[in-house]
Amino acid sequence: MLVIALVMLVILALAALVMTFAAFPNRGHGVPRAAWLGEAMNRAVGAMPTVENVDGVPSRAARPADPRQPAPAVTAPKASARAS
Repeated sequence: MLVIALVMLVILALAALVMTFAAFPNRGHGVPRAAWLGEAMNRAVGAMPTVENVDGVPSRAARPADPRQPAPAVTAPKASARAS
C-alpha cells in the first residue's frame, strides 16, 4: 500500500511539472513565485535535442486555418431503425 501511495505522489508531481511547463515557460512567461523553476525548465528544454524543419514548410497543425475554405459541416448521427 505504501508503494502505491509513493508512486501516485510521484505521478502527481510529474503531472504538476508538465502542467506548469505548458502554462508558463512554454508560452514565454515566468513562473510566478518560483522563478527558479521556470529557469530550470528553460535550461532543460535548451539541453534537449531537437529535429530541425529542413524543408521550411510548417506542419499542418502549425499553419493557420485558411479563411477562404468553409468550416467542415457537423452532422448528427443517423438514427437506426430498431426492430421490436
